[in-house]
Amino acid sequence: MSHVSPIVPPRSPPHQPFVNPRFILVAATLTALWTAACGDGATEPAPPPNRAPVASGSIPALTVAAGDTATVNVAGNVADPDGGALSFTATSSNPAAATVTVTGSVVTVTAVARGEADITVTARDPGGLSTQATFGVTVPNRAPVVTDSIQSGTLGVDETASWSGPDLFRDLDGDSLTYEAQSSNPEVVSSSVTGDVLLVQGLSPGTATVTFSAFDPDELRARIVFDVAVLGPVAISGTVPVVLLEGKAATVFGSGFSPIASENHVYVGELPARVTAVTGTALSIEVPLADCLPPRRAELRVDVRLRSDARIVGVTPQSEEDLALEPGWYRNTRAGNGCLHLPGNALGGEYLIGVVSVSEDPASLTGFSLTGTPGDATVVGAARPRVVVGADLGTGQRTRAVTDSEGPPRVVTSQSVTAARTEAWLPADTLQMRWKRAHGDIMARNEALIRRLGRANRSALAYARRELQVGDTIPLYADSNRTCSESGQVRAVVRRVGNHFVWLDDLDNPGETFTDAELIAFDEFYASYATRVHEDYFGPLSDMDENGRVLALMTKEVNRARVAGWVSGLDFYPREQCATSNQAEITYLMVPDPDGSYGEAVSKQSLLESYHSLVAHEVTHVIQLGGIILGDAGVKTSWEMEGGATLAEQLVAYRLFGHGSGRELGYAEYAVGAGWYWGWLSEMALFFGWDYRGDGDGRIPGRAGRVQLGRQPRGRQFRAVPIWRP
Repeated sequence: MSHVSPIVPPRSPPHQPFVNPRFILVAATLTALWTAACGDGATEPAPPPNRAPVASGSIPALTVAAGDTATVNVAGNVADPDGGALSFTATSSNPAAATVTVTGSVVTVTAVARGEADITVTARDPGGLSTQATFGVTVPNRAPVVTDSIQSGTLGVDETASWSGPDLFRDLDGDSLTYEAQSSNPEVVSSSVTGDVLLVQGLSPGTATVTFSAFDPDELRARIVFDVAVLGPVAISGTVPVVLLEGKAATVFGSGFSPIASENHVYVGELPARVTAVTGTALSIEVPLADCLPPRRAELRVDVRLRSDARIVGVTPQSEEDLALEPGWYRNTRAGNGCLHLPGNALGGEYLIGVVSVSEDPASLTGFSLTGTPGDATVVGAARPRVVVGADLGTGQRTRAVTDSEGPPRVVTSQSVTAARTEAWLPADTLQMRWKRAHGDIMARNEALIRRLGRANRSALAYARRELQVGDTIPLYADSNRTCSESGQVRAVVRRVGNHFVWLDDLDNPGETFTDAELIAFDEFYASYATRVHEDYFGPLSDMDENGRVLALMTKEVNRARVAGWVSGLDFYPREQCATSNQAEITYLMVPDPDGSYGEAVSKQSLLESYHSLVAHEVTHVIQLGGIILGDAGVKTSWEMEGGATLAEQLVAYRLFGHGSGRELGYAEYAVGAGWYWGWLSEMALFFGWDYRGDGDGRIPGRAGRVQLGRQPRGRQFRAVPIWRP
């Protein structure tokens, strides 16, 4: 042990600076302590040597599916005898099968693909000593998987269906697959595999279950199971009710129907019916709404895949509009189409009504014909009794129709109603029907006159030529019922001599007449829109009086006759053949009569809106009659002439509204010129041969019973339907 001497403060020499005695004491004490600790030179023992980490227990082997991960905490499997902190690393013997990462003592294994790998974990202490532990990882083979399905379905006898295996299965490990197929009833359905293609064939009516399997090299399997119904021939045995009612439910009985509703396609007269339920022997359907077809015989057809059967059944509408409207009435249908009602009988046929041209080139004019299909009154008679009450149709009439087992519908009540029309351009009411009948009578008299007198002696008309000036007053025969020997006269004043018309006013006309500016507008409209139509489609004026104009007599006599206008064939003959001839190309036109002094009240505004189409229509008759009486054109029936004049209105409207002739326009397109086209539509009955005189069944023999404008598949079109009158 070191000796420690007492610390004695030295004596201060004279004249030395002051020294803090406390500082000296501390220094001395520290020196003494250091001497006491180290001063004798003794050696401490060396620390123990570092020992390597030691593994304890084994790490269980892992099975990890490809794409998945697994973790192992190896902290409990390795210890450091010296208590030092360990660090871990790991490696995989087969990274293609499994990879490994380490975070702290947690080892994460990621399975890559089928195979095996050994994972070696190394534990290292701070001194660099280490130990290792190893465990195995297996990435197993995976079974094939289904990537798509095969829906249960139907086949006909001898029909086949096929599917590609690679489109339905996939091996997740990329192995090649082999395929097998099995049918639960090989006598009904055969199944076979060629390469990777499944082929299924229907052999006989019945049902079988087909199993289509895919195998990998280890015989792991995936499979698809589906049912196949083999159908026999389609056969319709009957319907309930016997007469199908449009818009109502019906049942079609038979065989060969598919149990899958969507595979049964039912058509009633080419219109698809909705299938609502199905069994092997019955189809529940909703009968389609035909929209402007009469009670009729129609084909009922059932298509199932490539097989089909059809039979003729009775079909009838139920609405009052389809059963009870008078001939000549036009209405809007539920689908927004236009429907014209005509008298009906068992006649049909195809006939020419005029010419149309896409190019408007006279050299390319093509005939336009309509085919009529007759209705069938017996269909209504076979329908079950029912009463149909109709709402207001916007035509001023409300009717109630009843059908029974004894015959066609009959109107049992009819009364006038006051109701605003839903469309301003709807064809008119009973008044207009009377106008049409009167006009039809005039046309019929013209036809009879021509057949009796034949062609006129044109040279005998030479003396009738005269120049007319504004203010001239002349007498004209203007009786709608005149004959060559008897007629009343009116006195007319020349109001205006235009480029195409000489406008004359009956001096006894009621109400307000047209102004000079309005007459100019009529003449200019004709020049802009109608001249080309008449020249290209109907030919030139005969110009019998050589003034290049048509006399337009605006007279109360037209109102009195309850028509909008007419042209008389008498005027084309010299007076030596017909004493009451005016010997001029002249058309007679309605005048404003707001008080109804000469028939129904007619406003000037209504005529301002209709005169353009009226003039185009009547001038067509002038050209037609001139060509027949003074030219070499063949004699036409009244319905042909009226059809042609109505066609002229249509072609003028095409030019006016930019529709273009030759196009198949529908309801929406015609609505652009609705104020014009309604007149064209209401006159269409004459296209179809309606005899306004009402003789017999009201129809000209041989004319079509139903005519459709536009092709059947298109919606929003104009069609006509015959009705059955008591």
